[in-house]
Amino acid sequence: MTASPEQQRWQKPSRPFVEEALSADAVVVQEHGRWIVYLDVVLASGAVRRKVADEHDERRAQQSARIIEHNARRCIPRLVTRDPAEFLAPHRIDHRPVDGEPGSEPDDRSAYDDRGEQ
Repeated sequence: MTASPEQQRWQKPSRPFVEEALSADAVVVQEHGRWIVYLDVVLASGAVRRKVADEHDERRAQQSARIIEHNARRCIPRLVTRDPAEFLAPHRIDHRPVDGEPGSEPDDRSAYDDRGEQ
């Protein structure tokens, strides 16, 4: 079965392809008396550097870099490097009576299983 020339022609996708970022860093550099903020983004296909701000003093550039980097990193999903089964279960409070306290006869604990339930 051969496709017609209209089917073989490239068609614009309905949505643009957006590659997920792996990390993002904001860098402040002085160029020609101005403070420039660059956003360095690492993608699976490579790295990209974009100029995102141009400030007249270093303090404003550092503040811009912090805000931009925070917002860029907020959109990057965190990777779970451990098996979720390895995480500790929440601690359960044991309400069984302690030896020596009133109501703690040897046969009291036999009614409870290992988890402290009857």
